[in-house]
Amino acid sequence: QTQAAGFSLFCSTASTLFKETTRIVAQSVGIPSISEPIANALASDLEFRLRELIQEASKFTHHSKRDILTTQDINDALKMMNVEPLFGFNSPEPMSFRRVFNNPDLWYLEDEEIDLGEFITRSLPEVPLQTSWAAHWLAVEGVQPMIPQNPPPPPEQQTTESTKSKKRPRKGPTGIVVPPVDAEVQVVPLVKHVLSKELQLYYDKVTQILIRGTAEQRDAALGCVSKDAGIHQLVPYFCRFVAAEVQAHLDNVVFLRALVGLTRALLMSPHIVLDLHLHQLMAPMLTCVCG
Repeated sequence: QTQAAGFSLFCSTASTLFKETTRIVAQSVGIPSISEPIANALASDLEFRLRELIQEASKFTHHSKRDILTTQDINDALKMMNVEPLFGFNSPEPMSFRRVFNNPDLWYLEDEEIDLGEFITRSLPEVPLQTSWAAHWLAVEGVQPMIPQNPPPPPEQQTTESTKSKKRPRKGPTGIVVPPVDAEVQVVPLVKHVLSKELQLYYDKVTQILIRGTAEQRDAALGCVSKDAGIHQLVPYFCRFVAAEVQAHLDNVVFLRALVGLTRALLMSPHIVLDLHLHQLMAPMLTCVCG
């Protein structure tokens, strides 16, 4: 009963405040007085709209992991409700409300007096930059393009005077004169490609089945190659295997068909791109087709 009485008292007080606010707003727009039914209708609608606005603004506060409702939450709620935006600047400091002397139920916002001379001579703040997005290629086929968005490559190592100087021509073991080595020629070291034990076992199993397996085993192995998604590191090894075995077994038609099936399985796989290895496969495939 106490809670019910408190709730009814709150509702009556809120409705009274909304009625007074409605009358004050009506007087500010040129309407001297409004009837009691109209004031009640406008007060109930005003109460509903304010509760809805505060409820939507509290959602922004909750999702922002904050405990204090800010003016930005109110603005975001107004935008979501398709209401005209509020023009002005948000104050980072909490607003100070004061009670009206003659009417204790009304409050007003205390405005600070600003010296116009000091305000005009004050320097303008910096214009905030809007958040923008730009897309660029970080790497294309493993090669980083030289564009301003990417970091610069590491500086080249300084060559010593001995490497800058050219060597004299010398004779090889067969008597052929070897030309001098140019200091500007850069020798790129080979990159070691380390395969896991699982991939090595996978490669050995597939190649053994293609060489010695039955027709059913070959079909099963080729089906796995065309569907597995984690064998892209084995593509250069499979291509080299096809090129070497085609050249070594030109008289074995059954084995050549198995190699063609392996190439077809690599082409049919949606997880493998053979653009960088076509030069290794074109000659063996043309040999199998035209030979």
